[in-house]
Amino acid sequence: MKELIAYSKSQSQKVSYASSGVGSSNHLAGELFRTMAGIELTHVPYKGAGPALNALLAGEVGVIFSSSASVIGHARAGRVRMLAVTGPKRTPIAPDIPTIAEAGVPGYSVTGWYGFVAPARTPRGVIERLNKAVNDALPGLRERYASFGADVSGGTAAEFGAFLRSEHEKWGRAVKLSGAKVE
Repeated sequence: MKELIAYSKSQSQKVSYASSGVGSSNHLAGELFRTMAGIELTHVPYKGAGPALNALLAGEVGVIFSSSASVIGHARAGRVRMLAVTGPKRTPIAPDIPTIAEAGVPGYSVTGWYGFVAPARTPRGVIERLNKAVNDALPGLRERYASFGADVSGGTAAEFGAFLRSEHEKWGRAVKLSGAKVE
């Protein structure tokens, strides 16, 4: 990652990165990286993650922001080199690969996530019962999800609400920086 940043800063021609389309999560992850690292990158949108990964494998682009699960096989076969993971901690499927924050961009953290939400007027008691049921189910999912590089975490509804607010703020900035528009 440090080499990529140094290389990007030394080149008059920008390094290109593939995404699955304008405004996609990997497009915005790239834009957040570009701005936080203080480098210039050229975004090359494709029609889906598969074509974006194929473009990397074919040498059409220099970098891709993608899930660990989708590239680990190619990395193990020597077809791609994993430079860093985007999350706040290393992935169990490639523990020797540093995070982007560890590799030179402090504070960078991008994770894909899913959560349970309910209508705003759902009674607190119902929310608490749903939250307990979800948290009780998580231990059985951890090992399965870890096998493909995903982390399962639970918590309270208030913690999830705070997380959603922070994600909204972070991605709002990233969208503005990227200039992404609804097409």
